[in-house]
Amino acid sequence: MLRMRVKLIFYDQLDIISAIGSSSL
Repeated sequence: MLRMRVKLIFYDQLDIISAIGSSSL
């Protein structure tokens, strides 16, 4: 269960990073 939550948080961070990257283009 904990591992799943960490993975979700990790993917959420990647989503934010990619959103910032695409908005700066």
